[in-house]
Amino acid sequence: MANAPAIEPGFHAIHANHLEDLRRAVVYICRQNPLPPLQSETFLVQSNGIAQWLKLALAEKRDDEGMDGG
Repeated sequence: MANAPAIEPGFHAIHANHLEDLRRAVVYICRQNPLPPLQSETFLVQSNGIAQWLKLALAEKRDDEGMDGG
């Protein structure tokens, strides 16, 4: 998806029935639309455990499989 349009900055609510789907969507969006250096992102999650799980996903090495990848 090299030609995907940029996502407008602001509040985004993403809904899914499975946490893995939400995680995959967040990681995909963040990698396709990175912020400038030193600009912070804020994620609202329900617990510290989910926050840590999401941080680990964002820190993982990139794969070129897109949203279908693990």
